[in-house]
Amino acid sequence: MWLGIDFGTSLSSAAFVINEAIRLVKDPNQLGFSIPSSIYITESGEIRVGHVAEDLRQLNPSFYRREFKRDLGTKTPYTLGNKQIYPEELAVQIIRELKNEANEMIQGMGLGVIDKAVITVPATYQSYKKQLMEEAGKNAGFQQVELLDEPIAAAIYYTKNYKKPTEINPEEIILVYDLGGGTFDATLIQKQKDIYVTLSTPVGLAHCGGIDFDRKIFEDVYNQCNPQLQALLNRRNQTSDAELSRLLISDFCRDFKHQLGDKLQHEKLVILPSVSPVKYSLDRDSFNRMIYPLIAETIEQCHRLVQNAGIKWEQVDQVLLVGGSCRIPYVKSVVETEFKRPVFRVDDPELAVCQGAAIYGADLDEKPSSVENTTPGFYEPGKDIWDWDNK
Repeated sequence: MWLGIDFGTSLSSAAFVINEAIRLVKDPNQLGFSIPSSIYITESGEIRVGHVAEDLRQLNPSFYRREFKRDLGTKTPYTLGNKQIYPEELAVQIIRELKNEANEMIQGMGLGVIDKAVITVPATYQSYKKQLMEEAGKNAGFQQVELLDEPIAAAIYYTKNYKKPTEINPEEIILVYDLGGGTFDATLIQKQKDIYVTLSTPVGLAHCGGIDFDRKIFEDVYNQCNPQLQALLNRRNQTSDAELSRLLISDFCRDFKHQLGDKLQHEKLVILPSVSPVKYSLDRDSFNRMIYPLIAETIEQCHRLVQNAGIKWEQVDQVLLVGGSCRIPYVKSVVETEFKRPVFRVDDPELAVCQGAAIYGADLDEKPSSVENTTPGFYEPGKDIWDWDNK
């Protein structure tokens, strides 16, 4: 049995297929299906993962790390407490946590263990980063690891769960717009006979996602707050109070962003242990202006993708939105305005990738000949990516 894993910048999730049904791996410490990609190392050297790490970080912020996906392959290790540790070693801990939780579920069903994984990666990952992710999967205890591009996984999930073979137009073209917590990816796929193929090399941005939107709000909070709070938020301040304050304000900004998804304006008190409360307010239009330069970069990448494929926008049948940051109303609005094509956002867009990976893994066992792999995790234009119709 295969476990589909989406190791994300902010959150990670996993799923598997059993009796032709997708089962999401539950977070043991919350009610959801994603765990924070966070690590805390205790003074005795024990490693804590996910929400447990989030809870412990206030004890000593210098023992805590998150958003390390962006640093995979760096030559300089992190210093967490008394340990020197590389980002890919932290990735192993996240993947192992998902594996352990999945096996708890499987063993409760009396079905043995999961020892194979499909791990998704950004479409623009260099070969050395793909190798690091494959090694991370094996170091986490998987006997076999396959890599799959994130937008391809999303396309598999969408086509399998939202479309019946009779509803798919012959030769239809789908652009997958995948905006996650830390990266942006896009790919074009087309139905050709009984398979889908990529029409051009996928494109993407390595530093464009939800955490970058959060940082725009962080900058605005910094610019509006009093000198006492500014001193704590200044990155040059390396005291424990300052490190903790920056972590708490980062959380504040992320939650504030989520509130603007439902409200046209939001205000909230900034409450930190060592400073007086400060009221902060922001309206959705101002937030949209903050993030527009980043969204514009994703639009430019998509235009380049269509141009490289040698087609016109009129030939694109649908734009598929996946990734948690696609919950932002402005994203869908800009995509519809710029591309003038039908746009569809899947339910729970942050979980589409891991579910697509699970489907991919399940079908590897059933129909190994239906996928033609090239470099692990990458599909050359014109190569078979999946035969969905015969499932």
